[in-house]
Amino acid sequence: MSAMDRFRNMDKRITTEDRNKALETLHQSSITQVSIYEGHKQDCRKFCTIGIDGTMTTWDFKTSESLIQGLQIM
Repeated sequence: MSAMDRFRNMDKRITTEDRNKALETLHQSSITQVSIYEGHKQDCRKFCTIGIDGTMTTWDFKTSESLIQGLQIM
């Protein structure tokens, strides 16, 4: 089983206490892709994320910078 399949299967099993309640996030499942939307690697102004749920969201990097300041990817 590939790592992608493993995370996809984990994502399918995620539940909340109230199964009818939507998650309070823009993406209702795992983000599968992050792409530069405006600018380039050295000067990214906007980027977009795409989730398993099919939702594509665009983000302004400068306004998002403070939100991801302490983010650690492990």
